[in-house]
Formats: sequence, structure tokens, C-alpha cells
Amino acid sequence: GGKFDAAMQDLAAARRLGRLIQQETSAINAMVGMAVERFALETMIGLATSGRLDKKQSRALLTILAQTHPMPMPGDFDETIDRYFSLDYLTSWARDGLEMAARFGLDIDLEPEVTVPDVNLDYDLLLRLHGESCAKATEAESPPTFRARDKARKALSTPATDEVKVVLKNHPEALHTQARMAALIKRVGTGDPQRLTRLMHEMLVCSPQIVDPAGITETTQAWAMMARLSAALAVYRAENGRYPEKLNALAPGIVPAVPTDPFNDKPLTYRLTEKGYILYSVGKDMKDDGGKMDESRSAPDLVVEAK
Repeated sequence: GGKFDAAMQDLAAARRLGRLIQQETSAINAMVGMAVERFALETMIGLATSGRLDKKQSRALLTILAQTHPMPMPGDFDETIDRYFSLDYLTSWARDGLEMAARFGLDIDLEPEVTVPDVNLDYDLLLRLHGESCAKATEAESPPTFRARDKARKALSTPATDEVKVVLKNHPEALHTQARMAALIKRVGTGDPQRLTRLMHEMLVCSPQIVDPAGITETTQAWAMMARLSAALAVYRAENGRYPEKLNALAPGIVPAVPTDPFNDKPLTYRLTEKGYILYSVGKDMKDDGGKMDESRSAPDLVVEAK
């Protein structure tokens, strides 16, 4: 009893810390906060699916999971600092040259075999294009469903010109910025600075990301929901000696309502197994992969299993 209570206090504190960090002003801080929260959520799911919690303990776990405020979505992040960082990066193109800017100011050259020539760009145009793309990115986060947000995000990151399409196809690695810049300059030439500026900006917006803030946010939010359901299932088992045949049995006695899958707005997949149950969301690809999950615990499905 004492160890469980102490563990619950620690996990609740870790989750609150994660949420507190998420309230900071940049997407980077939000990613750190979500990593902290994911650790707490996965530990809580492990407790809920262990089959060892009694009535009081399972109710305590459910209460803690229900207490946290709603998780911020990407559109809720304060963009001020993120815009500052991206503006500073763009101005470094002019200040430090494209070669150093493509290396993100690192002393270590990740692509020593590639040289990016300094070219004449229209930096006023570049900054205007950046402002427009930031406004479009904010608008892409406004739709109420994941499917609509995902479509809007993909539209923004899909290149419109053949020049950029070819360069991204030939250099798909996230960190190969130097190779992409050099290839685009070679392909387009330097005779039209405004055209080259527009294509450089398009390539920057459409280049693969090292991390996916929106995807991490949506996935962490889904895990929070799955954690609450796993705790509700633990309550049902503790009070009835077995898991329910269907999730609907949890409402309204244990939870107010059974949520739908946040990725496709359809019912979550839940079925009893020989030793417990399997519960899963289809995940970001919006496809039912039969309850398969990789080591990252983020794809293709998000799976909770009581064994």
C-alpha cells in the first residue's frame, strides 16, 4: 500500500512536470515535456495492465489520470520563440553563408564531400515567404479532426515545383541540407535570384524533419487517452473479477463516456484474449495493422495489452 501510494505520487508529479514544460513557449520545450509525460503514461499503463491492482488502487490510478488538464495541441504552442529561431536561421544564410548555414552553424561538417556556393538571394522576399508559411502552418492546425489536420500538414510539405521534387527525391535524408542546397543551385542556376529564392524556401519548407512535433503531440495525446482507458479496465476487473466484453461497459459507471480513436474517429479496437485483452488505436497512418507496434511505441498502431 505505502509503496503504491508513493509510486502514484511520483508518477503524478512526473506527469505534472511534463505538462508544465509543455506550457513553455517553444515547440522544443513541448517535445521535452511530452517525453517526460510519455514515460509516466507508459509506467501507469504497465501498472494498469499488471492485473495486480485492487479496487482502491485502480480507482486511485484512474483518478490521477483524469486530473490532468487537456494536453496542448501544436496550434496552441506560442510561436514567438520558434519564429525567432527560424528567422535567425534564415538570416544566417546571409550572415554566415549558405555552407555554414546548411551545417546549422556546427563546427562538424556532416557532409564534407559537399560544397554549397554562396549565391545572390533576395532576402526580403525570403523573409516574406517565411512569414506566409508560418501563417499557413498555424492555419493547418485549426481543423477539428486528425484526418483534416494531417491532410493540411501534408499539403504544406508537398513540393509544387519539379525542381524541388527532384532534389528532395535524390536527397531524402533529413540532415543532408548541404547536398539539397548544392543540388538545387546547380539545377536552377543563379541567373534569377528571385526564382532561386522561392525554390530555396520551398525546399526548406518541404524538406524532411528531424522530429515531427505535430505527430509526437497527437501520439502523446492518444497515449494519455489509452492510459485512462487501461485504468478504467483495471477498475472494472477489480470490481467484477474479469475484464468487460466490450468497452461500452465502462460508461457511465467508471468513465463518463468511451472515447473514439482520435486518429480516425471510429471505435477503438478492443478484444479479450486468453490472459487479458488487447486495446489499440490505428495510429498516425490511420490504418488498422492488426495491433502491431514497433519499438518506438509510436507506430503503426498504439497498443495496450494485458497479458
